[in-house]
Amino acid sequence: MISKIKRFYGISDLSIDKIRNCKKCSICRYRKSVVIGRSNLINEKAEMSFKFDKYIEIVFIGEAPGRSEDLLGYPFVGASGKLLNLLIKRTIDKIREENPEFIEPTYFITNTIFCRPTNENYGDNREPTKEEILNCSANVMTVIKSLKPSQIIFIGKIAESAYKKEFRTGKSIQHPSYILRNGGVNSAVFFDNVMRLNDIISTIKE
Repeated sequence: MISKIKRFYGISDLSIDKIRNCKKCSICRYRKSVVIGRSNLINEKAEMSFKFDKYIEIVFIGEAPGRSEDLLGYPFVGASGKLLNLLIKRTIDKIREENPEFIEPTYFITNTIFCRPTNENYGDNREPTKEEILNCSANVMTVIKSLKPSQIIFIGKIAESAYKKEFRTGKSIQHPSYILRNGGVNSAVFFDNVMRLNDIISTIKE
């Protein structure tokens, strides 16, 4: 009897261990978690092992973990995360209105750096510095090269500025925090980003 070996896609345990032990920046002293990313794949232990039974089609790159993300260990879990999830859901629903058989793409959400940028224990969040982004770039590239996505989507200007040269075909949406500051889910800004994401996802699924 020939046994079937199940193929997994994702990031190796060795790479994950190396990333989690990174101490290139002083902010490592204040972190509770190294926030690598999360996927929409609901596989057993998928978010813990970073191994998936499907190919990741899209990698979203955000800015940096905040306090909630640092505590829980996953990116975009606060108010911005809820809005990002809703933005993706609204986009998928809109596409399915025209194509009921449309299958939601697999995606992975990460950031330009994996530790929360702050200057003290329990301090306020701040934007990552250029040096911090550069220090973490090897970790970010390890994740993306391991996943081999068809499309990169930048979430906000900081992510786009950091990685536009590496991913020239990358597309961008506005950061959920910007959308929240400009009217939230019922705003024209939110609808504009649904349309942006619609165009991106529709193209890669053609």
